[in-house]
Amino acid sequence: MTLRKLALASTALSLLTAPVFADDNVAYIEQVANGDGNSGLIEQDGIGNEVGREPRPVRQVTEAGSLGNELVILQQGNGNKIGASGEQSLQQGRNGRANTANITQLGDGNIVGSFGQRARPGSGVGGNDILIVQGSATTGGNRIGGIAQRASSGNSNTLDVSMTGDSNTIAQIKQFAEVGTNDIAVDITGNGNGAGSFAPLGFADLSGASNSKLIQGKQSAPPVGLLDGGNSINLIIPGTDNKFGVTQLGTNNTVGTLTISGNNNELGIFQEGDANMVELDVLDGDFNNIGISQNGTNFADVDVNGSSNEISISQANMNGNGADGFGVILSITGNFNGTGGFTGAADGVGLLNGTIVQNGMANLFSGEIVGDSNMFAAAQIGDDNAIMTSVQGNMNQFAVEQIGNNNFADFSQVGNGNNLGIIQ
Repeated sequence: MTLRKLALASTALSLLTAPVFADDNVAYIEQVANGDGNSGLIEQDGIGNEVGREPRPVRQVTEAGSLGNELVILQQGNGNKIGASGEQSLQQGRNGRANTANITQLGDGNIVGSFGQRARPGSGVGGNDILIVQGSATTGGNRIGGIAQRASSGNSNTLDVSMTGDSNTIAQIKQFAEVGTNDIAVDITGNGNGAGSFAPLGFADLSGASNSKLIQGKQSAPPVGLLDGGNSINLIIPGTDNKFGVTQLGTNNTVGTLTISGNNNELGIFQEGDANMVELDVLDGDFNNIGISQNGTNFADVDVNGSSNEISISQANMNGNGADGFGVILSITGNFNGTGGFTGAADGVGLLNGTIVQNGMANLFSGEIVGDSNMFAAAQIGDDNAIMTSVQGNMNQFAVEQIGNNNFADFSQVGNGNNLGIIQ
């Protein structure tokens, strides 16, 4: 194994160049500048190469008066890693100075494990910019573990990701800006990743979310008169199988376990406000289309196992935080749930099948559906309402609408051909 150590305390423009052409190479850069800034280049060609390993991550830090940081990493081969273990690789620019990173991994099974950029407060003009290219025309299996960008003093974050091959994954991308803007562009080509845009006017599409696990928001509360806007996500997944996406605008929003298994599943989650939470345990089957939209402080726990389910959850205002017993708890096992159209008494309620709506404070929906061809719906407009239901069998229908406060509905349908409509 070849161990290549790169370390320098910069004075003027600091440039590190390290071409390495063999297997199992390990390289790192440590630069601290008080002058014009840092610039580093690492090239590795082979198998099992690493950039940054505990306790030696890649670090570029500029102090007062420095221009910023520039980093270029090129790895060609398979099983290469950047920041895959140990401390986070980091670029930090003080006084708002810019950070730029260009990371290219050409091959299979490559990993960008952990990488961060920080544009610290000050009077400078800059921001954070990351370009990541991972690709192979053969297997793929590339992974991005955790990317974090933080910008202060009106500076912005920009991230571009291109992934080619099969079974590519993105664990988490986070961008936080104080007054400035966040921008994410992701392009994944291959199978087992996603498949383009959401179906127009489907529940996932109507949720307002874009397709991977993406988090955007303010680093702190904006000054009076400034909105939470300025965030942008562009995600392209032209492969086959699962489509997924998370869009978050605001503060303290979280997403729990996101597991997708099967073909052509669609998921859209959109959160705007404070302390929204979604826990999605399992999507298992074909042709699922799920859309979740939260605005305020809300909680939703969804577990789906089956095929052709279409589900929409919309929550506005303050419908619980997951610890207070309020929100939406939904478990579905079976096929064709939420599809088709209501008939009879269920149709008379006037709700769209496959939708759950909460608009108010402290509302609870708890439902378990087991069987085929169920066409469920529920709406609670008001405060302190609750719906408790269990459905088992085939061809069941129910539609419940509660308008006002302190309404309670508890029912169970077991068997075939049941039809229920409740308006309170």
